[in-house]
Order: sequence, then C-alpha cells, then structure tokens
Amino acid sequence: MEKIIVCIVVVMALLFIIRRIVRNIRYGHSTQCQGNCMRCACREQDQKRGNMKTHGNTHGIVLFLLSGVLAGPAFASGWYVGAEAGTVTHTFKVHYEYLQGGTPDEYTDRASGTMAGLIGGYRFTLAERIFLSLQGRVSADDAEWTLTTDEPAKLSYSLPVAYSASLLPEIRLFDKLSLFGEIGVGQGRIEMSKSSTQASRYDETEWANAYSFGGGLQYRFNATWRLFALYRYTSYEKVSFDSRLPDGTRWESIDGDTTTDFYAVGLSIAP
Repeated sequence: MEKIIVCIVVVMALLFIIRRIVRNIRYGHSTQCQGNCMRCACREQDQKRGNMKTHGNTHGIVLFLLSGVLAGPAFASGWYVGAEAGTVTHTFKVHYEYLQGGTPDEYTDRASGTMAGLIGGYRFTLAERIFLSLQGRVSADDAEWTLTTDEPAKLSYSLPVAYSASLLPEIRLFDKLSLFGEIGVGQGRIEMSKSSTQASRYDETEWANAYSFGGGLQYRFNATWRLFALYRYTSYEKVSFDSRLPDGTRWESIDGDTTTDFYAVGLSIAP
C-alpha cells in the first residue's frame, strides 16, 4: 500500500510540474519583455542582420519541441465509457513448504489467453494539453494453467475476473495523438486447485488486492470517439493456504504470488 501511495503522489507532482512548465513557456516571454525592452529591441536588430543570440535560439528550440503539445484544440472535461480487449498472461509463482519435513519446492507456471474489459470514467482538463482521468474497470479472461501429474493429481490455476480504479495522466502530443500513463488499485479472483484421490489436495479461491501500472497511446477520431492501445502490469498480494491428505492431515504450506501482463486495444466514446 505504501508503494501505491508514493506512486500516486509522484504522478500528481509530475502533472503539477508539467503544467507549470507549459504555463511558463506560454506566458513567461511576454512578462520578460515588459521589463527588458532594450534587450528585445537589440534582438530584433540582430535578427534583421541574421545574427540571432544564443538565448533566442534556445527559446525557439523549446517552443518548436513543444509546439505539438501547445497547438490545436483541447479536450473538454467529461464522462466517457468504452471497452478493451487483448492478450493476457498470468504468472503464478507457487512455493511449497512440507510440514512433515523435506526440501521446499518452488514452481513458476504461466497461463495465456484472451482478456476483455469494460471501462468508464471522467476526464479532467488540467491545462490546455494536460488531462487527468479517474477510471473504473472490470474484466474477465479465459486463461487457465493446468497440469496432470503422476501422483496422480490434476492442478489448475486461473484468475478469471478482476476490477480496478485508476488514475490516468495524459498529455497531448499532436492534434489527435496523446500519451497516457496509468496507476491503479483493485482486486482479482485467484483460483488455485489440486484434486487427487491419493495425494495432497487443495481448492483455494480468494479475492486478492492488487496494484497496477502501465501506459499507452490514444488517437482521437473526433470529439466523441477515441482509439487506444496499452500495456498494463498488475501484481497481486500473496495468497497462503494449506494442502491436506485424503484423511485430513495437513501436508503442505503453500504461498502463491500472481502477476499479470496485459496488451490490449480499445475504443472509448464520450457521450
């Protein structure tokens, strides 16, 4: 939780700094000219002679690099809804401690599949080209890891449903293209099971807290429709439980760490 709070503070601080920089670039030159008219007059003379001073060159380069951000109409604040879909990979790192003694074991298992989600939120305009969205999301996927062993036993791990709330800072790069980041918190339903008639068994289902971060690009078709592509990484808190033998004896202490990598494209509409 401390990492999540620090990340949110850093994002908000960066947005404040970017906004101040943009405002200084847009308005700082006119203020400076009011108190340094002789310098500006000299600069104009140098321009006519083709001998622009170093300060003028630096100022021009900065304005050129940020011209894509400062030019064009801004997004308006408002509500939006949308959907996203793509490929997902769940990574399950499972650690076994044997309660009757023995060397611990650890396994890394991966499940890949398709994930789809619904999103909705509100976009705030912080400056002409800087925005911050508060977004909710719910998703489902079909990724499942399975294994049949010689014990005999069958294992199955999955994370079929998740939801989150996120902050998305956004900066307009060009007239229709913007760059955004994402940081959020949420929960996911982790399902881990092992079935056996002779060996140890378990059947654990738990809603685990999570934090996520990522980013992507967004293209604005018009004032209503937007297309986006993103990557999102999610880490879930550890789940812990015991396995038991058919007679009920506790056999193993198990810890599971789960992470998710999600690549997607989506479409949103601002009514």
